[in-house]
Amino acid sequence: MSRARSVSQLVGANTALGNTVITGTANVSSTLGTNGSITVTTTGIPELKVRSTSTTGSRGANVTLQVDSTGGDDPAGAINFFTGSGQVGSIQATSGGSGVSGQLYINLANTGNTVRQVMKIDTEGRMTLPYLPAFHAHGYAGNQSGNNVIIAFSTTSYNNGNCYSTSTNRFTAPISGTYCFSATFMNGGLALTSRWGLQKNGTTYADELYGMNNTYYRSNGTWIVSMSTNDYVTIVAGLPGTPCDIHSNYRHFSGYLLG
Repeated sequence: MSRARSVSQLVGANTALGNTVITGTANVSSTLGTNGSITVTTTGIPELKVRSTSTTGSRGANVTLQVDSTGGDDPAGAINFFTGSGQVGSIQATSGGSGVSGQLYINLANTGNTVRQVMKIDTEGRMTLPYLPAFHAHGYAGNQSGNNVIIAFSTTSYNNGNCYSTSTNRFTAPISGTYCFSATFMNGGLALTSRWGLQKNGTTYADELYGMNNTYYRSNGTWIVSMSTNDYVTIVAGLPGTPCDIHSNYRHFSGYLLG
């Protein structure tokens, strides 16, 4: 059975047992319950508003959007977001059970319209970001020497997002943000003094000075860099006027998106 109403003022507890169609505005002053689904369809600028005139909350008006499930030890509630082409994301919470802590998930559709988990927060506030750009690269086939040498790191042990290229020895930012980078290497044994550092888009961002006397010497650096999408960074040794000698092993380069 279907009941159509243009504007309804629902006072007290109301339970819809069939299909209730409201073509105008429904004002609920207490509880509206259903043993099925409630669908809100709007035109123009669509809105679903939940308002309260209560001042008992710590921040004034006390409004609660509550999603309940009683489907076992690990009940979940979810708010799903859709467009005309399908689901684009969701926010999901689990309460835990049987010794499992609760979790909060944020899921978003990628460019292939596959909805995947992009953030998880547990009850201790620990957050994991499975698609956070991050990498660690190391090693090379031989020593490198000369001036303005891009230090090569030919192997990646971790390369989330494939943002570091072993062919160009560059990390390219997939998104604008603040990044952290660290690099370390050992000289090849020649007695010399050299400058080296991190370059952003081919320009020296920060440099270091190291020197040695026929001994193996390790140098390292860490940098915080603001980057725009498609900016890139490299590690360069033998900066102008200071030839370098870089050992093939014992070299590492890593980085990740801070935020």
